Amino acid sequence: MIFSTPVPYSEERLAGVRELAHDHLLFNPSSLEEANRNVDKLCELNLIQQVRLAALSPAVNAAWGRGKIDERCFGAMNSICARYR
Repeated sequence: MIFSTPVPYSEERLAGVRELAHDHLLFNPSSLEEANRNVDKLCELNLIQQVRLAALSPAVNAAWGRGKIDERCFGAMNSICARYR
């Protein structure tokens, strides 16, 4: 192991991913196959969460208001998020 103690920034950044895993019961898989499915699902959930956060960002909304973000971008983000509301 390279680091013998946790790296604070990494721990802070992973907190949201851990929360997603916990909320969606992705801890403690019973098999390697389930673990692989959980990793795939966690990646998908993390992407969705990042899109949601970007959509709520004042900077993104200001750019959207100025016409600096193409409608297709927000359309794609909305369709991704709509599946998980």
